[in-house]
Amino acid sequence: MLADKSLKLDCVSICTYNRQHAPCAIHALDAGVNVLLEKPMCVTMEEAEEIIRAEKRSGKVLSIGFQPRFNKNMLRIKQIVESGELGDIYYIQTGGGRRRGIPTPFGTTFIEDATAGLGALGDIGCYSLDLVLNAIGYPKPLTVSGHKAGIFGKDPNCVCYHGHSGYAAKFEVDDRASAYIRLEGGITVDFRIAWAMNIDTPATPSFSVRRAVFAFPLPTAGTVFSISPAHSITRLRACR
Repeated sequence: MLADKSLKLDCVSICTYNRQHAPCAIHALDAGVNVLLEKPMCVTMEEAEEIIRAEKRSGKVLSIGFQPRFNKNMLRIKQIVESGELGDIYYIQTGGGRRRGIPTPFGTTFIEDATAGLGALGDIGCYSLDLVLNAIGYPKPLTVSGHKAGIFGKDPNCVCYHGHSGYAAKFEVDDRASAYIRLEGGITVDFRIAWAMNIDTPATPSFSVRRAVFAFPLPTAGTVFSISPAHSITRLRACR
């Protein structure tokens, strides 16, 4: 299809399993087509670098499927951060996840390394990180200390499998991940994500700034924050 120039394709949407994101995106960009690439962008840093090189040499647009950043809530939060009205951000908590939510309703492509490459970290963790990093302008990371593990996914008795106990033997990715990230500008990010975990993960990202701490629910349709001249915001807690 990409070779058929008579089609005059404007864009392709790549929704394959994770391990095929990079080759498909590079092929489409090299064919001179704009690309909407499903998250996660890819599995390895090397793949990410190759995709970016393909974008640059093609002159086309590459967009990753981080649609939550365009939610009205997040656009408002980004506006607040960029205005500097509440002070400089120095600490962020982000993450979320599920107590029992390993995604196997249609088979095992999400949990096998050959197809997924990443588990909860790449499936839903990337959303949590992009939401907050995009809001603060994606400062350069300086150091990262992280850990990921697969615990519940390897248990054939896990209720996540809904009777498909054989899926546990095929589980090869992570069902939880955490990281402590130090960014330029004196900002640190505390990140936790899970498909399955015996604790409530932080579904409410929080930004700590020098004048206040404000937290907000993950983006939902129809909910917009309003800020008064006195900087009052939903769930704002002053820390003067």
